[in-house]
Amino acid sequence: VFTDEQLEIKTNYFGRIRANALGDRPESKPVVSNRFRIRGEQIFSPVIGTDIRDKSVLLRWRETPDVTKIVVNSVGGSNPIEFGITAEDIEAQQKRLTGLAPSQNYVAEIFAGIKSKGIISFTTKEESNFTITVAPTDNLQEIIANAESGDVIGLEAGVHDYSASNIVIAQKHLTIASVSGNPENTKVLFKEVVLKGTGAGVKLSGIEFDGEAGKAAYFLNLVGMNSDAEEATFTSILVENCLVQNTANCFLRANRAANNAHKIESIAINNTIGFNNGISTYNYFTIDKLEFKKFDIKNSTFFNIARAFISWGGTITVPTMPVITIDQTTINGFGFAGRNNILLDAENNPVSFTMQNSIVANTPRDGNVGTNLIRSPSAGSAIVVRNNNLFKLTTGATPEVELTFSSHVQLSNNQAVDLG
Repeated sequence: VFTDEQLEIKTNYFGRIRANALGDRPESKPVVSNRFRIRGEQIFSPVIGTDIRDKSVLLRWRETPDVTKIVVNSVGGSNPIEFGITAEDIEAQQKRLTGLAPSQNYVAEIFAGIKSKGIISFTTKEESNFTITVAPTDNLQEIIANAESGDVIGLEAGVHDYSASNIVIAQKHLTIASVSGNPENTKVLFKEVVLKGTGAGVKLSGIEFDGEAGKAAYFLNLVGMNSDAEEATFTSILVENCLVQNTANCFLRANRAANNAHKIESIAINNTIGFNNGISTYNYFTIDKLEFKKFDIKNSTFFNIARAFISWGGTITVPTMPVITIDQTTINGFGFAGRNNILLDAENNPVSFTMQNSIVANTPRDGNVGTNLIRSPSAGSAIVVRNNNLFKLTTGATPEVELTFSSHVQLSNNQAVDLG
């Protein structure tokens, strides 16, 4: 066994062996091994996408008391940048590296003295160009009213209080993001975020949204321009790297109009935590009667939420069957008020639905629920549930009755490991 005490890491070696001469027998010819190299120790944790910014990155590593520096070099570059590691960094097991270039491929190596302890690569994001930045003392509603579609509004760190009235985005698509990229230091007290009229849409990134002070009924509310039910074609919704808490009814209400009167291209929730929703008659994602193409929920967590997760009721005739994907997501503590089909209720609407690599647990949150998890028509739908952990899913009745899937749901490699 050879270790990095004898051999340099990341260096190609060949082993050669021969038998020495013995008595009247001469030494043998050497036999040479294939090429090999020692990769070296790896203490770096994988880089999370939300820890990468345009000019910085947050690198994390497992507990290692003797690390001294991180050296970063662009791929193919010859000007490495060295970052010293302080005692505080060692205790936190992480360090933010700043002064990097946007849209650049980098390789970082962490050292204890001259000994390499790990290597990791990452690519910085495109340069952030905020159209305007907003301090907690500024008027975000006024800035939104004066913004043009496509503007990128940056919220400076602090608490932005808009609990007294709705944040309305009317007939324009805006990005509202924290300047820091960190929802832990940028908080919005909200009543509702309202998308109003054709052309309205939003990307929300790196923000904590708290509806407690505003007694928020909904986080996102889709309405027509002149009346709630007026026809409207919205652009898209993207919520990423956010915390959304304390809503009375639901995360998204999009059922204000007649069947197909409200349309949207896509809805996406990514790397977001939603929790503490009220006991109400709404489902967490209430998209009944909405015409949409894609609805993606990925790498997110939802707990203490609504009587059901997604409802897409009404009779919706759409040009193409919509696609709903839930991936690497935890849904914990939901269902009440006798609601059935609490994971997805598509009524009679054909849908392509895939839930994979996820955890669904602990029903009902309160009272009782029905016995079925998913409703969709067997003809035309494509429902796939695979590689999930599903546990403590019962109706709440005494004795317990486990929740089940309809026969047309394609089940594969699902577990029932009780995690508590």
